[in-house]
Amino acid sequence: MYKIIFCNRRAQEEIEELPDGIRAGCKRLMLMVRDYGPQLPMPYGRQLGGGIWELRGRGREGIGRVMYATVIKDKEEILT
Repeated sequence: MYKIIFCNRRAQEEIEELPDGIRAGCKRLMLMVRDYGPQLPMPYGRQLGGGIWELRGRGREGIGRVMYATVIKDKEEILT
């Protein structure tokens, strides 16, 4: 399992402010990242380059795109 850490409180708040369906889709994908790692294939995610990734959370309201980065300091720290 990987650990998800928000860069700041505002980033977390912006996800919470998404429409209900899109927010649920993004949270489901975040759980997939936590469980399987950052490299989710299309249509769930996409690598943008330089360690930056995009999640594509879908809901009845449309698609929400959330950018995230991968940082690995110590494998023992992020793997359980």
